[in-house]
This record gives sequence, C-alpha cells and structure tokens, in this order.
Amino acid sequence: MAISRTTNRATPKTSRPILHAKKLSADDAEQMAEEKAMIIHEALTPVAYDSGERHEMIERLAYSNAESRGFTPGHDLEDWLAAEAIVDSQLMSEGRAY
Repeated sequence: MAISRTTNRATPKTSRPILHAKKLSADDAEQMAEEKAMIIHEALTPVAYDSGERHEMIERLAYSNAESRGFTPGHDLEDWLAAEAIVDSQLMSEGRAY
C-alpha cells in the first residue's frame, strides 16, 4: 500500500500575473497627494464635531428645560434625554452627526 503525500509548493512563477507599477512624475505624485488630502478632508468634515461641544449643548438645553419647569425634582433624566435628542437631530441636519 502506497501512501500519497500532498506537496505544499507554491504556484509556478510563470502562471502568476505580473504587476507593473507606473512611475509617477513629481507633479503627478504631488497632484495625487493633494487629491487624497481633499478626499480625506471632505470625508471628515461632515462628521467632525467636538464631543465636548455636543455635551455642553445638551447640558445647556437640559438646564433650560429644567428651568422652564421651575426645577421640579424627578425630571433630570427626562430633560437630559429630550435635550440629547434635539441636539443630535440638529447636528444631523447640519451634517455634523457622529
């Protein structure tokens, strides 16, 4: 009885595709770098916001809600959640949502 063995050889080089990189001129490389920076900037700008700013906005609005109610106890969480929903909605409409 013969035992067969499998080999772990890689595919021969002749059957692999050959990739050739195009050498860019300095101007082309600079232009590509500028385009990449612009794409990154455009991708980040709409969603970039300061989480501290968001927190302060929520805090001010929640305080205002509590103040308008005369600071009656037992509504802290309700005021905070309502303010959070309003601020998040505002940030989303401005394209600054998280």
